[in-house]
Amino acid sequence: MKYSSSSSRKNLATPLHFTASPWNAPKLGDDPSAASHFQKLLETNPGYVAGYFQFGQFLSRVGRLDEARKLLSDGIVAAQKAGDAHARDEMQAALNSLR
Repeated sequence: MKYSSSSSRKNLATPLHFTASPWNAPKLGDDPSAASHFQKLLETNPGYVAGYFQFGQFLSRVGRLDEARKLLSDGIVAAQKAGDAHARDEMQAALNSLR
């Protein structure tokens, strides 16, 4: 998959350009591919808060609970840095449901 970068956001791939694969792969039953795409998404865009929540939900759904907890915890930190209280609260609720 080719990742493009935006001239206004140097060194960051445009999330909407390649996030379709992580969201569609689980629907197609391709869990390994989905995990790989989610990982790439967050490596390339660590400030993309929604990616943490979606990846955490995915990991939880496929039974990778320890990884889901870690990812949601990281997402809470990212949301706080971004000033996104709503995302922080959603991830906190998701994390609490996994404890």
